[in-house]
Formats: sequence, C-alpha cells, structure tokens
Amino acid sequence: MLSRSLAETIRNECRNDAEFLPLEIPGHEGFVVLNVLRVEPCIDEARSEFLKWTTRDHRPELAGSYRQVTDLRLDRSRIPSDAQVFRLEGWEIALIVSEKVKDLMMSVNCVGASFHDVC
Repeated sequence: MLSRSLAETIRNECRNDAEFLPLEIPGHEGFVVLNVLRVEPCIDEARSEFLKWTTRDHRPELAGSYRQVTDLRLDRSRIPSDAQVFRLEGWEIALIVSEKVKDLMMSVNCVGASFHDVC
C-alpha cells in the first residue's frame, strides 16, 4: 500500500513493471496498491543462504522450491537493465527496487520501507 504522493513519484519509473490500483479504505483516503507484475529469475544461489523444500517435508508438492531465504544475493548480470521494480522467481516475498526508485522513494520521505543491498 502506497500513499498517492509516493505512487505518483515512482509511477513513471515503474509503469512497465507494475500497476497502480486505487484503494478504498473507509475513513482513509489517498492510498494505492502497488501490484508488481514483473518477476525475474536472478537469485544467486552460490552467494545466498537458503533452504529448499524436500519431499520429506510436510509439503512434498513444494519440493525444490525455496522454503526460506536468510541471506539474499542477486546475480546482477541476470537483472535486465530496464527492471525498476520486480519480484524474484521462486521467492516472490522479496520486492526489489532499482537504486533510482529507492532514491525517488527517499526523496518524498517514504516511511515503512527497509532497503538492503542484495547484489
């Protein structure tokens, strides 16, 4: 959920990677849902720390999928140069933004976001 002012600030940079949907909350105005559409397969497994589901776990249908990622690292060479905001294939919990989008967010005093270098 974003404030309308934050959404307007990043919309131009993110328009190919996400959609901005109006949100109606009784008693509150001016919020937008950021629905990130872009997903990229760029987790660097050699440098990341993670666990994957196995057939012995209580969710055998997830075998081979990421179960937990504790130290995420991305392979910069696998990130398309035009990607401004995206999720990770296999670990869509993480929301990745470019340095440019981060700077735009910080320019409007975005609160509630936490940024970590993952490359």
